[in-house]
Amino acid sequence: MAEILEELGPYLNELKKSYKEKRDFFVTELRKRKVNVLLPQGSYFVLAEIPQDPNYDQQTDVEFCVELVMRHKLTAVPLSAFYSKEQNSLMVSRYIRFCFAKEFSTLKAGAERFPC
Repeated sequence: MAEILEELGPYLNELKKSYKEKRDFFVTELRKRKVNVLLPQGSYFVLAEIPQDPNYDQQTDVEFCVELVMRHKLTAVPLSAFYSKEQNSLMVSRYIRFCFAKEFSTLKAGAERFPC
């Protein structure tokens, strides 16, 4: 096992660097648009807050994600999908997940499509 990890070391270091660059790029692009984003430390998903806007205040995270797909051609995962109804709180229902393990051009296009 140690030999395999040693052989994979350079690859894993490059992969970690690549994901960090993509994470930082995507978070910066979203924040330029005034999106509140929680910076992950060990995942290739970022959490973005649903905009504080009268158009979205009454929507659940699931409804907002459907609207993202239908109106903005942007896919996100509602955070409430990972919690039971008992665990679901206002904080959980106001955030969605985006995967940043994508090409830079895709990340930029996604950030630009996010409604603010």
